[in-house]
Amino acid sequence: MPDNLDLQHLTSVYLALLISGGQVGLPVVVLTGLIYRKVTLHPTISNFCVTWIVYSIIHCLYLYTGAGKDTLRLKICIVQASMMYGAAPMAVVAGLAIVLHAWTASQYLEHTALCRVPRQLYLIVMLGTPYLVFFVFSVGAGTFVMSQPQSVCSNGLYCIIQLHRAALVAPSFCAAIMVIILALEAVITVQYYRQWKTIKAAFPLVTRTPSRSLCFRFGLCCLYSCVTLTSAILFLSDVQTEVTYMLPATLPLGALIVFGLRQDVITAWFSVLRGRQHSSSSSELELPSARVASISNPTLTLVELLEEIPGEPNIPV
Repeated sequence: MPDNLDLQHLTSVYLALLISGGQVGLPVVVLTGLIYRKVTLHPTISNFCVTWIVYSIIHCLYLYTGAGKDTLRLKICIVQASMMYGAAPMAVVAGLAIVLHAWTASQYLEHTALCRVPRQLYLIVMLGTPYLVFFVFSVGAGTFVMSQPQSVCSNGLYCIIQLHRAALVAPSFCAAIMVIILALEAVITVQYYRQWKTIKAAFPLVTRTPSRSLCFRFGLCCLYSCVTLTSAILFLSDVQTEVTYMLPATLPLGALIVFGLRQDVITAWFSVLRGRQHSSSSSELELPSARVASISNPTLTLVELLEEIPGEPNIPV
């Protein structure tokens, strides 16, 4: 890892990627799931978005605090390097929780042992494990950095642990988790295809095609997993370029694209925009009409029709 690596000229692009994805877009998605009852975000998906929000804030900490001053540089670097060491493992474990939930949801309940696990315990494990991983990695890195503060340096964007061997533990963990995620995604794809073939064979007279929406969203998830694995592999390699350090900044934006393009999220914001247009037009003076009581709101009707479309198979991507 080169000592003289300076990425300060990429500050604008770096902040734009992290802020747009992790500090603007993903909070909007999470709040949409909390406010609108028709938006069905599983807790693992909301938790995944929250971990990337935390991830993006940690990655911006050095720039946000104005740590170019010598008096703050060392303290901020130690804090950020320690927290960044646990941020990526936290996010990938949250992603593993989504895929595990999708895999269990695609199984027949009588064929999985997880159906006997109490729901509250199941959610506690799924939602709490990422933060436990974050705590373990951050405390471990913080202990190491406090004993060897000279091992921390800044690349102009954020602070990193300079010692090569110590810096490989977190990327190795992330790469291993991403391999598991990709393997589970492959299993889910095969199982979904087999179930679709079974249904098609049971009803040969009915024209059936795979859900394009589901295939698109699941394809995005697989592509996102590949990009995340590539980011971990680049850190494990000896070739250190600008791409190695900029690619992680795109991951929160990728999470926004994957889960922000859900039909229910888009429908919710479509209804909000149409509702504002309707309220602004209705604020104008209108003549009373005897037909008002019999005319339905076209915006609400469209949303209700979209909500009446049969749901996708139980793969919460």
